[in-house]
Amino acid sequence: MLNVIPKPCSVTYSAGVLRLNGRNPSELVTRIGDKTVFPQGYRLVINPRGITAAVSDDAGYFNALKTLEQICSTSGSVLPSVTVEDAPRFPFRSFMIDCSRHFFKTDELKVMIDAASKFKFNYFHWHLTNDQGWRAEVPELPELCEKGSVRGSSHFGSVYDPKPYGGYYTVDEMRDIVSYCRDRNIEVIPEIDMPGHATSLIAAFPELSCNGKPIGLKTTGGIFKDILCVGNDKTYEIVFRILDSLCGIFDGRYFHIGGDEVPKNRWKSCNKCRSLKSSLGLKNEEELQGAFMNTVAEFLRQKGKKVIMWNECLNGNNLDESVTVQLWMDKTGNSVKWANSGHKLIMSDFYHYYMDYPYGMTPLKKVYGYNPVIKGLDHTGAASLIGIEAPIWTEHVRTLDRMTYMCYPRYIAAAERAWTPEDLCDYDDFKSRLKKLLPSLDKRIRYAPEQNWDPPGRSRIDETVSFFIKAINEDNIKNFLDSR
Repeated sequence: MLNVIPKPCSVTYSAGVLRLNGRNPSELVTRIGDKTVFPQGYRLVINPRGITAAVSDDAGYFNALKTLEQICSTSGSVLPSVTVEDAPRFPFRSFMIDCSRHFFKTDELKVMIDAASKFKFNYFHWHLTNDQGWRAEVPELPELCEKGSVRGSSHFGSVYDPKPYGGYYTVDEMRDIVSYCRDRNIEVIPEIDMPGHATSLIAAFPELSCNGKPIGLKTTGGIFKDILCVGNDKTYEIVFRILDSLCGIFDGRYFHIGGDEVPKNRWKSCNKCRSLKSSLGLKNEEELQGAFMNTVAEFLRQKGKKVIMWNECLNGNNLDESVTVQLWMDKTGNSVKWANSGHKLIMSDFYHYYMDYPYGMTPLKKVYGYNPVIKGLDHTGAASLIGIEAPIWTEHVRTLDRMTYMCYPRYIAAAERAWTPEDLCDYDDFKSRLKKLLPSLDKRIRYAPEQNWDPPGRSRIDETVSFFIKAINEDNIKNFLDSR
């Protein structure tokens, strides 16, 4: 068995071995251009004479080297003669880190990026803003970091910290992460969440809310009523200035603008929002959100960006067809309809891919067993599903050690299911390969021990109940009820 994750599409052994004799294996690789190889795919041949990698693009060559790296990690200095032919099931394989609730230094992010690149993730969704902190420097608007990056305290669930908490990434730091990811075949997708989860933006510019009142950053998790006023011209001016600045830093194809969990109480009583809704001939506030998101998306398209939004943006049934929708929880069926109509979809199912929940709630086997081609997708819908993303939200993740424990090895399971054809996936086989490869990870990756991967039935219940008891406080409940 070849100890490689994600599992390759085809592995064929032949006679003989390649003895490295102290040589660096990557320096022995001869790259061969071959347009018949699928994008991001490769044909890696190891034999006693050397190593060749046939590819049609740079991504394929990078992926071939990652496979070679894994082979070497368990084969030592004597490599088997083998031909590996491989290509991804989905072109889009992403991980997300929320840096708003808790802030992670760039060297900590690089630990996560390095580990993800080993398993052929090719997108890093960087969640930079939310109600609890603004994390992206925009030199033209210094108020964003001066007023929006430090909250007065933190109270997430049962953990209370009375000290001010904050931080932000400078332009140079963000560019450094973009460059670091590019060297590892990863594109950075920044997210500026709007029109909800925008407290940090409103804290800097109170005039962007419907009532114009000064507010402070939120110190708890939750959903909050103060959102951007979409009937205010100033909102568009500030949003566009922010996006224009960040487009000069993040040079990838995608930009994420959020759109999730938007309580619309304020819009219903706001004269500016009501006037805009009437002038556009819209029936309700869901359509008003769709119109706002379309306007922002059009600005980004003019900057050459493909726009991603969370699936709630479909609720108005007026979203521009060029948008890529990211499904995290959809009980309406709108996301399936969207994909079945030929529009792009990313799968980030809450019950299988959210890594901030305990192993009792989301065991490794559950992550691995999930087929992202969900029920209801027809042939067109399945073809419209471009891939998956595994997020980690950080209300209850305060350190790199905790993040790596929650993500690994579950990220690795998601990576294989996003790459390997469905009929080749086998959980027991995956675990066998996983146990051989985990020791090769950076020592800063404090992955969960095997006994925690798949807790037995009663332990699953106890762990999940304990998590939610600790995760909820009175403020969370009050904020949720107030937002309805």
